[in-house]
Amino acid sequence: MVAEIAVQGATLIPAKPQSWIDRQLADSTVIRNCAVMPDGKHLVILPRPDQPDKQSTPHVTFLLNFFDELRRRLP
Repeated sequence: MVAEIAVQGATLIPAKPQSWIDRQLADSTVIRNCAVMPDGKHLVILPRPDQPDKQSTPHVTFLLNFFDELRRRLP
């Protein structure tokens, strides 16, 4: 989820949260399913497979220009 946050004095006022991705993240107890890259501009996620299959190849999504994508998706 993502939400814009306004600041009034010493108070943070969050807007209504909205979904920023249409897929659920993979369930993993061994590795993290989401990570922000050191430059703070990229996000790596491991989405849950559409059809779980032990024979399938894992799919990895690299989201570049994370904040540009947020600005595009949020009015």
